[in-house]
Amino acid sequence: MKRLLAPSTSMPNMQRLGKVSVGETVKEQLQVDLMLEQEAVQRLHHGIKVCGERADHGSRMLLEEILQSEEEHVDWLEKQLDLIEQTGEQNYLSMQIRAD
Repeated sequence: MKRLLAPSTSMPNMQRLGKVSVGETVKEQLQVDLMLEQEAVQRLHHGIKVCGERADHGSRMLLEEILQSEEEHVDWLEKQLDLIEQTGEQNYLSMQIRAD
């Protein structure tokens, strides 16, 4: 935030950025992330359609690459939420402890 404020002395209006959802538990955090990823996937599908209609193949290809990454994120988040359902949140969290 300091870097955002450095060029000016006024406080930016963060409310214009949209509603911020914050999960209080790990499960809620993953659910919020999943919702955001699913919204991004929808926007990307729309963007790809528009690019196809306008013969903008370069942008379409770029959006398709981003879409693939977003869909992988959706899959990962869904898998994590399934693990939480199967094992419970505390067991899920204990499974995340690793010595790297």
